[in-house]
This record gives sequence, structure tokens and C-alpha cells, in this order.
Amino acid sequence: MNKVEGFICRSCKTRTYPRHRRCPTCGGEDFESFDLGGRVRLLTFTRIYMLSLAFHERFITLGIGEFEDGLRALGKLLVDEPKVGMELEVVTGVVKMENGIPIQGLCFKEAAGA
Repeated sequence: MNKVEGFICRSCKTRTYPRHRRCPTCGGEDFESFDLGGRVRLLTFTRIYMLSLAFHERFITLGIGEFEDGLRALGKLLVDEPKVGMELEVVTGVVKMENGIPIQGLCFKEAAGA
């Protein structure tokens, strides 16, 4: 997974991540993808310590980032000391291991120059 894709409902133009079976706004089922990149602002975060065996870490930090267009997405934070309101960049990274295979997904890292 080299890039993260968001989805736009062809009927009402609602932007979502991840893809839904039906548009949460109009119920449409026809979507087109777009590159979900750029900068986001960290709205909130949490650390999870009770992880399944699919995770080979002591804990993971998840955060909700808000894009400039208002879209919000949950991703793994690759930041040691996150702070609400900080500027982040969208990247892909390993979010867990499944049968020894790394599973790539949406991650956030500290924005360069922030």
C-alpha cells in the first residue's frame, strides 16, 4: 500500500474514509477514489495497552485527524508525544501483523516544519 485512498460518493460528493458500502449521507453505492494525503490537525488521541497478539508493540497510539476539507479519519499515530491541535502528515505504515504479514494502513506523523 503506497498511498491511502479516500472515497467520494458520486451522487452527493460526500468524502469518506474508509470506504462504506453505502454513503452515510445519501445512501448511494457508487464511489470514486481520491488520494487521501496532505496535512491534518490532531483532534484527539488515545493509547491502547491491551492489544491482541496481532500487535507486536507494548501499546499503540491512535488519533483522529481532521483534513482541511473537514473529513475526519482514524489512524495510527507515529508520534512519541502527541498534542491535541498539532499538525500531522498522512503516511502509510504497518498498523498490525496478521499471520506474520505486515498490514499497511493509515498513519499520521508529525508534519515537517511544524
